[in-house]
Formats: sequence, C-alpha cells, structure tokens
Amino acid sequence: MTKTTTTEIVYAPTTELVYAPLWWQEQGLQQTASGYGMKLTTPWKAKHNGRLYRVYCVCFSNSGTLYILPKGQRLYINSSTTTEQS
Repeated sequence: MTKTTTTEIVYAPTTELVYAPLWWQEQGLQQTASGYGMKLTTPWKAKHNGRLYRVYCVCFSNSGTLYILPKGQRLYINSSTTTEQS
C-alpha cells in the first residue's frame, strides 16, 4: 500500500519587502558554497501582521521559492502581490 502525503501551500497576503542585508551579505558572501539549500537567508524582510520577518529561499537548480516563518508556519511569497520599500 502506497501512502500519499499532501502538503498545503499557504501564501502570505500582499507583502511589503524591506531591504535589510546581514553583514556577510554586504560583503558579498553567500550562505553555502554551492548557493543551493532549503533555508537560505535573503537580504530581505517582509512585513506581515505588523512585524518584519526575514525572507528565506529554497533554491535548487536555477529556481527558488521565497517564504517567511511567522510562528513557525511557512508562508510563501507570491511575487505578483509584493511591493518594495526603501
């Protein structure tokens, strides 16, 4: 018998992004030697429910998916509902 697992993808509502790099990102360094990983730290923070959350990226091959972790729940970021703030 084969067991199937279903993962629900939950998107954050309209997200405002703020550029807030960490010190090692400002120096041009990256988190892994390959540039790939399941929880790569980006130089962006996203406003969600009145608070800023660090944006993370799942990146393998030539594509990545952005998400935030409010209260440990992964909320994906839809690029069509995102705005950038300086």
